[in-house]
Amino acid sequence: MTPILADPAIFAAVFAVILLGGTIKGAIGIGLPAFSMSILPLFIEPALAVTILTLPIIMTNALQVLTTPGWPKIARQFAVAGVSIIITISIVSLFLADIPSRIIGIVVGFSLIFFAISSLMNLRLPVTTAPKWQILAGVLGGITGGLSAVKAPIMIYCAALDLPRDTFVAAAGFLFLMGGLGMFIGLSSSKLLNASTLPASGIAVVVAIVGFQIGALLRKRINAVLFRRLLLGAMLILGVRQILVNLF
Repeated sequence: MTPILADPAIFAAVFAVILLGGTIKGAIGIGLPAFSMSILPLFIEPALAVTILTLPIIMTNALQVLTTPGWPKIARQFAVAGVSIIITISIVSLFLADIPSRIIGIVVGFSLIFFAISSLMNLRLPVTTAPKWQILAGVLGGITGGLSAVKAPIMIYCAALDLPRDTFVAAAGFLFLMGGLGMFIGLSSSKLLNASTLPASGIAVVVAIVGFQIGALLRKRINAVLFRRLLLGAMLILGVRQILVNLF
């Protein structure tokens, strides 16, 4: 049995974090893996945290995509990036079990910092939906996502395209979904996602979806801009902490 299910204190802490992560995603459309990976390594090994988040990432992004009007057309438009990320992330996550936790922690830290700074600064790059850009975004997102579950390059790419809101939500959700499926393939093949960890990831799905629905209800009652900035600031601090802890 995974320690998450065996230890009540760890169980409560891990699923409280995932509940909050799901709520954040429901409220502002992003943040489940980034927020969760900024906190979960305080309680469990980073590789285990990535594994537990696999099914919630798949299910919450499937929910996000399927509830967005016109998503099939958007999925076809970003199919090259989708294929690139699912291939890359499945290969990278296949070797996650062999990578020292310290290295994973550093990658998590840099991913959080990159994600937070680029989002706070509204970083815009001169990219298009041309295949070369989609492949680059997919490969880079697959590398960071396979090691940390945080796919900052995908968020930056989608934001740089300056898409209409519904298109942005569907495109980002579709690419995160493809990344989640790649994680499932790689982690299942490496046996990290197994009979011991799969039940915990399944419970995390339920918890994340409950949080997602709570966040959707809160969406119209909060100052989304201020909340987003505070969240990204916290992620930046926690990312720096991850690097310092694992370096020293």
